[in-house]
Amino acid sequence: MKEKIVKAISILLKDWLSESDVEKNIAVPPSDDLGDYAFPCFALSKVLRKNPAVIAADIKERIGIIDGGKIRVESSGGYLNFFIDKRELAASVIENYSHAVPQSLADCGVEPVGMVDGRPVRAVVEFASPNTNKPLHLGHLRNMSIGDSTARILSFCGCEVFKASINNDRGVHICKSMLACKRCGNGATPQSAGVKSDHFVGDYYVMFNDKSKLDPSWGDDAQKMLKDWEEGEPETVELWKKMNKWALDGFRETYKLFGISFDREYYESDIYKNGKEIVAEGLDKGIFYKREDDAVAVNLGEEKLGGKDNEKVLLRPDGTSVYIVQDLYLALLKDKEFKYDKSIYVVGNEQDYHFAVLIAIFKKLGYGVGEKMKHLSYGMVELPEGKMKSREGTVVDADDLVTETKELAKKEVSERYEIGEAEAEERSIRIALAAVKYQLLKVDIAKNMVFDPKKAISFEGDTGPYLLYSYARASSILRKAGRSVSPVDIYNGINTDNGGENAGIGNGINVNDDDNNSQQTVGANCVRPRVDKSDLPETFEPAEIKLLKKIAFFPEAVSFAYNRLSSSVIANYAFDLAQLFNEFYHASQVIGSGGAVEAFRVNLVAAFRSVMRGCLELLGIEAVEEM
Repeated sequence: MKEKIVKAISILLKDWLSESDVEKNIAVPPSDDLGDYAFPCFALSKVLRKNPAVIAADIKERIGIIDGGKIRVESSGGYLNFFIDKRELAASVIENYSHAVPQSLADCGVEPVGMVDGRPVRAVVEFASPNTNKPLHLGHLRNMSIGDSTARILSFCGCEVFKASINNDRGVHICKSMLACKRCGNGATPQSAGVKSDHFVGDYYVMFNDKSKLDPSWGDDAQKMLKDWEEGEPETVELWKKMNKWALDGFRETYKLFGISFDREYYESDIYKNGKEIVAEGLDKGIFYKREDDAVAVNLGEEKLGGKDNEKVLLRPDGTSVYIVQDLYLALLKDKEFKYDKSIYVVGNEQDYHFAVLIAIFKKLGYGVGEKMKHLSYGMVELPEGKMKSREGTVVDADDLVTETKELAKKEVSERYEIGEAEAEERSIRIALAAVKYQLLKVDIAKNMVFDPKKAISFEGDTGPYLLYSYARASSILRKAGRSVSPVDIYNGINTDNGGENAGIGNGINVNDDDNNSQQTVGANCVRPRVDKSDLPETFEPAEIKLLKKIAFFPEAVSFAYNRLSSSVIANYAFDLAQLFNEFYHASQVIGSGGAVEAFRVNLVAAFRSVMRGCLELLGIEAVEEM
C-alpha cells in the first residue's frame, strides 16, 4: 500500500520529484491519529512558492481516490496523511503471513531488491578468516554473526550469495605456536591432552609469548622457522601441516555449533606468493614505481591515503610482497570464480585503511572490481572487564563463551520448567546461541560494544531469549487453537523446520486455511488463503492495529537492512515486533473470544509467528517451539 501511495504522489509531482525522492520522504507518523503514512510538503514550498499547508491541501484535492478507496487522504498543516483501511490491512497481513514463513521478499508480495538487469545480484560475503595459531574468540563471533546474517539478508532479497573465508595459515605468528610446541610439547596431542584441537594450538601461542618475554631469542628463532617453512624444510613443513589441521578441525567444530558454513575456503599458504604480476602491470603502466632501495610502491596522495611520503609499499626491497598484494590477487580470483556483482568483506574497523587502499589501487589500475568491493567494517567487542589480548591469554574463546552462556541458560530453564536433563541440555544450547548472536547483532555494526553474558541470557528485555519466548508463546497459542505449527511452515517447497536442508520436498503441498477454503498461489509451489475482508471483525483494538502495522512493515525493514547491510535493523525490528505481540497478548483474549474475532486473532498470532520466525532466520537464530 505504501507503493500505491508513492505512485499516486509521484504522478502529481513528477515535474519536481522523482519516485525514489517521494519514497524517501514518506514517513510513519508518531501517532495513529495522524495516519499510517505521511508525506511532508515543506521542501516543495521553495520550488512552488506556496505555503506547505496550501500545497498539502491542493495535492489532497487532486490526488483523488487511491486503490478504490482503500487508502484515505487528509491534509494537516504541511503534511499529507494517509489512512489505510484496517480491514484491508488485516486481510493483507493474514494472506501474506498466517500460513507460511517467508523465505524471500517475493513471498511477502514485494519485488526483490537484490536484482540487476532482470537477474539475481551475485554477491560474495567473506567473513571469519581466522589465523590458525589460536582458537576463535569473542571477536570472531561478532564477525561470524554479522557475516552469516548479511548473507541471509542478501539471499532473502533475491541475491545469489556465496560465503567465503580466507584462512591465514602462514606467517611468523603461526611459527610462534609451532616453535613453542616443538620445544615444549613433548609429543603431546590434543587427544592425549584432552583439549579441543584449536585450543591446544592456542595454548602454545600464549606459551611462546611468555617464553619470549624472558628470552628475546625466541622471536629470532620464530623468524628463522618461517624462513625454513618458506624454503620447504621437511620437519618444519610437517609440523606446520599437523598444527594447521588441529586448528582448522577445531574451527570447523565451532562453525558447526554456530550454524556457519562456507561455499569456498581459501588458504593464505596457497596464494601468498601470488599477486606480483599485478604489481608488474602497475609498474608497466607507470602507476606504481620502484624506489632507490628497490622497493615497489604506489603514491596515494590524491586519495589522501598515503602514509609517509604519501606512498604504500607493495614489494619490499628484497622482492617479497606485503599482505595487500595477496588480497589484490584474491579479489581477482574470487571475481573469476564467482563473477560477482558485489564483494563484501566483513572485517573489523582496525582494517579500514587496508581496504580503502585495496579499493583505491584497483581503481588506479582501472579494474572494475574496485567499484564492486565493500568493506563492511564493524566495531570491536569487549567484555565488562575490558579489552582482550590473544598473546596474553586474556581472550575469551568462542567455545568457552557459548558454554558459559549455555550453563546460565540451563540454570534459567531448569528453574522455570520441569523437563528432563536431555531436553534441558538441547533447549539451553539453542537459547545460549540465540542470546550470543542477538547481543552481537543488535548493536549497530559501526559501534564498539560490550558483551555481558548475564545480560544477554535474560528472558526479559532486549535479548535473544525474549524473542524466542515470544515465538514459543505464539506457537503455544496456535497449538491450543488446533492449528498445526510444524512441519507445514512451507514456502516454495522449502521446509523451514529443518533449516531448508530438504529444499524441494514440499513441492505441490497445499497449506489450507481452516476458516476459508479459497486459495491464492504463492511463488511456484505454495498455496495460501485469500481472505475476504467481510469475514473480518468490523473494528480492531489498538493493540491489534499496532501489531498488524508492524507485521506489514517486515519487507520494508528487510529492504532497509539490505540497503544498509545492517543486521541490527532486523534485530531491532524483531524486538519491537515481540514487544507489540506481548502487548496484544496481554490486552486481547485469543482462545475463547469467539466468532470472527477469534478467527482473526488466531490468524494474527500465526502471522506474527511466521514473521518472527523469518526474523530469527535472518539473524541465524534457531527457533524453539517451547521454552
